[in-house]
Amino acid sequence: MYWNYYNLLEQDFINTLRYVALDYDNFDCFSNEYIKLLELICSEVENILKCLCGTKNQNIKDYREKIIKIYPEIVNEQVYIAEIKKYKCIPFKKFENKNAPDWWKDYNFVKHNRLVNYKKATQKNVLDSLAALFLLEQILSSKIKSKNCIILNSNFFYTERKNNIFDSEVYMSTCTDEELERAIEESN
Repeated sequence: MYWNYYNLLEQDFINTLRYVALDYDNFDCFSNEYIKLLELICSEVENILKCLCGTKNQNIKDYREKIIKIYPEIVNEQVYIAEIKKYKCIPFKKFENKNAPDWWKDYNFVKHNRLVNYKKATQKNVLDSLAALFLLEQILSSKIKSKNCIILNSNFFYTERKNNIFDSEVYMSTCTDEELERAIEESN
């Protein structure tokens, strides 16, 4: 059964704020908890990209090409943080220039050589990857809306949705994998 882990990951990140305040001055802070979160969040980003783009894709370049064809405005979609009014994240902006986002590159550095690259698991990378997951969950939920879905809300992020690729509500699917695959195929 497909289940959305976004809320669990968001809550885990919020829990870190008890120890490291969400502040521009702390964006370079790294920790073991950020390593765990970065790996979990980016793994879920990849899972959602597979759902949206198909399982034939092998890497971020494949996903970038496919997702831009499906949702060209993703390169401009902004995610805002309720706690820091001035901070906006455009998680897939680098896709515009055929590059991977910085948070994705750093995730791969950590994933492939954590002992050397552990300092790349920063508050900012976790924050930006979580914003990317939030955005992708919105895209996926807009494709699978059905009676088997329930509303999912973020207590942390919001979008202005000025490009109208998202509805005002976000849904979390409790449908089976087969129902999810059929809904995605029917919407493409």
